[in-house]
Amino acid sequence: MFSDDIVIYAVFGFGILGAGTLIYVVLDAILASTDKAEKRKNLVAGGAQAKLVSREGMAEQRRRKQVQDAIDELEEKKKKKTKVSMRLRLQRAGLETMKVRTFFILSLISGLVFTVILFLFQVPIYVLLIGPLVG
Repeated sequence: MFSDDIVIYAVFGFGILGAGTLIYVVLDAILASTDKAEKRKNLVAGGAQAKLVSREGMAEQRRRKQVQDAIDELEEKKKKKTKVSMRLRLQRAGLETMKVRTFFILSLISGLVFTVILFLFQVPIYVLLIGPLVG
């Protein structure tokens, strides 16, 4: 199904993408640490005024964290309330008469049939492993 060249290019492309991500993460960490060092240097050089600003900044950070925690808690409660059951999903899809258990059994059978068909066409193993998910 896929030629060896396409697979090699795909692996090479993902390798470059991974290396680029790694470089970005390392550079970001280095740049962030230099910013922290600059802030510390400015605090020491600024004296009492810098300490006052620092205290106000810390109080502001605490307030922001409290607000963010409250928002996160509300969102978590909302997620729990709005969780849709599989029965409701089937009804919305127009399958009112189908039971949830029947749906799961048919999904499993579909995945297995699709995987067997892929096996009969002798597709590569990595495609064969994705077969049940697609089916």
